[in-house]
Amino acid sequence: MRLDKFLSEKHQVSRQYIQKLIEDGQVTIAGRPVRKNQAADEKDVIRINWPSPVKLAVPPEEIPLEIIYQDEDLVVINKPAGLVCHPHGRVTSGTMVNALLYCLKDLSAIGGTLRPGIVHRLDKETSGLMVVAKNDFSHRFLSDEFRFRRVKKKYLAFVKGVIPWPEQEISLPLGHKRGDWMRIGVAFQDGKESQTLVKVKERYPAASLVEVYPKTGRTHQIRVTLDFLGFPIIGDKRYGKVNPLDQLIGRQALHAAGLSFRHPRRESMLSFDEPLPPDLVNLQKDLT
Repeated sequence: MRLDKFLSEKHQVSRQYIQKLIEDGQVTIAGRPVRKNQAADEKDVIRINWPSPVKLAVPPEEIPLEIIYQDEDLVVINKPAGLVCHPHGRVTSGTMVNALLYCLKDLSAIGGTLRPGIVHRLDKETSGLMVVAKNDFSHRFLSDEFRFRRVKKKYLAFVKGVIPWPEQEISLPLGHKRGDWMRIGVAFQDGKESQTLVKVKERYPAASLVEVYPKTGRTHQIRVTLDFLGFPIIGDKRYGKVNPLDQLIGRQALHAAGLSFRHPRRESMLSFDEPLPPDLVNLQKDLT
């Protein structure tokens, strides 16, 4: 077995993490640095110099946060629209991570000093369910579950236009738009595969409510896919043409309503459902 694969499985860390340690010379056999693709022998005495824990650079802040579930390994929250997941760029405070550090004792440090515990993200304007790791073991486990597409996610979205079909599964190659790094588009030449199942839940005179099941986790995947189908999300300022319906709500009408995954330690399934928040309930009434 390759050395990096062996160490990854033995210590329950990602192979990329082990490969980084090897590249930095932190893994040795008989005092000599190793190669990531060399074979592991049962007689080898392998020494790993594990990095020391880094001090988190994010200050705790008293920000209201709705916790749906928590135990010693993880916490599930209902993120409100308007809350950024973690500090980045010029945003250094007022994020979900700041709030988590105030109300929780520990968070996994694997995500770095600015993203402790973060194993997946929601856009700032998207509301709904998120799971956060409270220790490194859970972070590695949950990251792998997301990477290997074993986490099931359900979103609810209000879109412009009356969709004529009951459901549709679509695969699109997605990539960053040239000249606009913040915008994602369909890129048939070099885009990354995305898979999305869209089901119509309700129809209104000028709009539709859809359930969306993303099988991959590409940036802005749901927003770009619905826009490509000709039914952009109401209130989405980046994708889709401006429409009078956008005036009915001050953010994109997208909600992470369902989340199912294996528990890191018990490996039993955890499933959570979160109904529409008040602003989307009001939007639904306005659309009927």
